[in-house]
Amino acid sequence: MRTNEAFITPSVLEWAIKRAGVSAESIHKKAEQWVSGKARPTFKQAVDLAKTLQIPFGYLWLKEPPEEKEIIPDLRTIGNTPNPEYSLELKTLISNTKFKQEWFKEYVIENSIHIDRVVGKFSIGSSSDDIALDIIKKLEADTVIAQNRKKEDVLKHFIKKAEKLNILVMKNKSLGATKKSLNLSEFRGFAIYDDIAPLVFINSNDSKAAQIFTLIHELAHLWIGQSGISDLKQENATMVELKCNEVAAKVLMPEPEIRSMFKKSDIDGLSNMADFFSVSTLAILNRIRALGLIPYDVYTNLYSEEMNKFDEISIYSNKEKGFAPPQKLVRARNGDLFAFAVVDAVLNNKESYTNAVRLFDCKKFDIIEKVGKEFGILR
Repeated sequence: MRTNEAFITPSVLEWAIKRAGVSAESIHKKAEQWVSGKARPTFKQAVDLAKTLQIPFGYLWLKEPPEEKEIIPDLRTIGNTPNPEYSLELKTLISNTKFKQEWFKEYVIENSIHIDRVVGKFSIGSSSDDIALDIIKKLEADTVIAQNRKKEDVLKHFIKKAEKLNILVMKNKSLGATKKSLNLSEFRGFAIYDDIAPLVFINSNDSKAAQIFTLIHELAHLWIGQSGISDLKQENATMVELKCNEVAAKVLMPEPEIRSMFKKSDIDGLSNMADFFSVSTLAILNRIRALGLIPYDVYTNLYSEEMNKFDEISIYSNKEKGFAPPQKLVRARNGDLFAFAVVDAVLNNKESYTNAVRLFDCKKFDIIEKVGKEFGILR
């Protein structure tokens, strides 16, 4: 018997392989023997298995597979068919994000940080106008909406204001420190409601215009106290998704301004209207259709045309441009609210460097000092 054999539980390995949606053969040529119990992997092979299957290393030694409950409500729509299973990347992303959320919640409680509760005051039965007006007020949205502002600046404004309300806003285009891209066709964002640490995640593979809409849509989820993962599709959408889409549209594209500008530009000016409201042409089309400004057949034809353009623009506009220092990436992906809390906890000996680096999805300990210097709390 080899002394470096890992005495993992075969049934747990089988569960992990099925969870990942892959075959045993694709994992390792001996994986079938490990699943059957006829052979065992080495310790190093077990470590590699956990990384490949995206599970905690210790899971392989559990007596039986862990029970995974629904992480957050699945509000995506794929025609009239049942929604597909979450991909392994999405499962891992949501699990990692919830871990960060729970950490931040404990940080807030332990440090007795006062929170003015702004989320969960409404319900799905509340007026969309009332919800939109409250979001506009809390985010000071009237200073950037319908102002022909750069979409990047509008997105930054909303994120900054949301974080001041103690709402975590995270975004990424890949899974943690890996290069595995988050599938835009699978989801555009999600919201995880919590009284103390509400959180929004944005798939930043999307265009900036789409990210703005996604952010307000997910904030609407929090305003009505509802968690969920979204793809923002209109067709066959759930009541919750339709509600949040409606709220986001009213926040970003106020009816008086839309009607006024539509009279001047008509349907030939979709791009100009989209730029003026810092949204996508698809969002403009949905809004003017909802207001009854164009016939349904005209809407469907234009929507199909713009959808093709939109997919191309999204892919092109989100290619990496130049090199970003790791500390700036940490802040952009985790949000300043979360990043500052992690560094603060380390500097006050309330968190270890090891855990902090894990929270940042990084490998090098010096990231703490680099982020600290970014915030001006270290020199």
